[in-house]
Amino acid sequence: MRISELILRAGVLVPLVLTMACGGGSPPVVAPAPSAEPAPTPYVEPAPLPAPTKPVYVPPVGASVERFVYYGTDRALTGDSTAWSRYGTGQGELALGVARVSLPTDRQARVTGDLPPVPMLGVFRRAPNPARDIYMQRTVPLARPLWVEQVRRQVQLDSLKSILVYVHGFANTYEDAVRRGAQLAYDLPFDGAMLIYSWPSRGELSPVAYFRDDKAVNGSQAPLKEFLELVLAETGAERVHVLAHSMGTLLLSRTLKEMADQYPGTRFDQVVLAAPDIDTTAFRRTFAPALQKVAQRVTVYASRYDKALDMAQTASSYPRVGQAGSAMILLSGLDTIDASSAGPAEFGHGYFSGSNAVLNDLRDLLLERPASARRLQPRQRGALTFWELLGGSR
Repeated sequence: MRISELILRAGVLVPLVLTMACGGGSPPVVAPAPSAEPAPTPYVEPAPLPAPTKPVYVPPVGASVERFVYYGTDRALTGDSTAWSRYGTGQGELALGVARVSLPTDRQARVTGDLPPVPMLGVFRRAPNPARDIYMQRTVPLARPLWVEQVRRQVQLDSLKSILVYVHGFANTYEDAVRRGAQLAYDLPFDGAMLIYSWPSRGELSPVAYFRDDKAVNGSQAPLKEFLELVLAETGAERVHVLAHSMGTLLLSRTLKEMADQYPGTRFDQVVLAAPDIDTTAFRRTFAPALQKVAQRVTVYASRYDKALDMAQTASSYPRVGQAGSAMILLSGLDTIDASSAGPAEFGHGYFSGSNAVLNDLRDLLLERPASARRLQPRQRGALTFWELLGGSR
């Protein structure tokens, strides 16, 4: 063996023997040389966040409440049993009944004072959405004894034992009147029995329809008187309020004038005339004295922006009681409220049910709070005081 091979073998065996002799394990592992660091990732601008969008409100299905509206009407039956078309535009005898109305409770779907249009799809009725629509579920005619019994039960549920009778105005159908009555009862809110009286208005907006409705008022005076006498005598109510609107105020004033002549003395609690479509001269001479005989208090709501009454004045050539301004009627013993702050919506004629300020004042009035204790500003004109409504349409 060559000397070079011996040296090579000795160089390998000697470290191995030494390692084993010292009790060591496996020979040490030599770490590999570190590799080069990776190149840094270049900076990339992040994508911008999407612009915020207004959430779309989807009314929850079933967010509704039911309200019963007890009615009297002298509209003739149509022969159709459908809730909204049972009563038409012909003159008939006094009929009584109850309507069940569904109203949405979510104020995002319907703000206070709004009366959504009848649910339609083109010229056809669509299925109503309880979370969005105000609609009649049923109309049930009742015989007089049963009607009285049901109204009495409703009155007893109210701590004040009160009734509110609503008489609609020009261009209203039976369905319009029932839906409006339910909306008023819910938005005020009114805890007593809600009643409506529906006379045979044609439910149309035209000059011809206006004069036809004016004639229909004459034929409804006797049945309305019979209805009010029934309410006073048999329902057990301790407070009976009457609210009339537009041309309905003329029907109510004529009826109460006849009742004042026949039954002198206080009979009703609050009589409210909203946007009254009555000739100021006739009201001053004939109706106002009679109303004060049969009511604890008479209140008139008027507005400078009532375009419907402006047109009525043009058609009749006489100013109307519901017009505010320099010719606004002021009488001793009568509360006149200038509600012009409610604005010009709905021709400035429907503010009595669509303005929060008016609804709040009307609720206080029905609770018999005097005008001086409500959100009204007193104004003087000569020796007489009228009241200006504070607040806007919403």
